[in-house]
Parts: sequence; C-alpha cells; structure tokens
Amino acid sequence: MKKQKNKKFEFPPFFWFRLIMALVIFGYISLRLTAIIGGDIAINTAAAFYGATINLTPQVVHIIRILGAFMIGIGILGMFAWNNPIKNKAIINGIIVLLLIRVIEKLVYFNDVQKAFNISSFRLVSGALLLFLLA
Repeated sequence: MKKQKNKKFEFPPFFWFRLIMALVIFGYISLRLTAIIGGDIAINTAAAFYGATINLTPQVVHIIRILGAFMIGIGILGMFAWNNPIKNKAIINGIIVLLLIRVIEKLVYFNDVQKAFNISSFRLVSGALLLFLLA
C-alpha cells in the first residue's frame, strides 16, 4: 500500500468571496423586505439592527418602500455575482462602490444621522466600519 500524503485542506475557489457576498445579499434582501412590509416590523428592525428611532409618516413609509425595492434589486444582482464572480465583475464593482458610498455618507452626515434617528456614535461608527470591511 502506498502512503497517502497529508493533504492540506483548501477552501473551494471563491469561498471567502462567496461568504462575504452571502452576508451582503442576506442584508440587502431580508432586512429590506421589512422596509417594504413597513409598519411595526420596519420600526423594530431599524431599532434592532441600526439602533434607530423612526417616526413613520406616510411620506417616510413610501420612501422606505422605494429604497427597499432598490436594495432588494441590489441583493438579486449580488446573487448573480455570487453564482459566477468572474462573469459578473461589473456587479461586484458596483456593490463595492455602493458600500463605500454608504461609508462616506455615514461619516459625512454623522451628526445629522445621529440627531435625526437618535443613533449612538458607537452604532454609527461600527456600522460604517462593517460596511467598509464588507467592501
């Protein structure tokens, strides 16, 4: 019998990319579904994930639903990128740019966001850091 060499474990191709994309896709689709559903579910989700306090008016509900639809669209595009990263580099680059824009937005409008949504500094900074790491 031949001795087998100890094979070193190797992750499948694009494993880490797919893991990160799965987190991004999950966030964009599942959390944004609550935005479309609206009402108490949206308020509770915002409080749990963002530490935000939201006063829903009919105008705010409508804007949140529109943004939720766009975010679900980004999540669906992310699924294409997850499935075939080489073929869908433009989608990947678009999602990276979107995440970086969100980081910049959080930092530029830090005080406004903090006051408007009653979010702690820690939550804003940690949220920006998470988005940066995902990008």
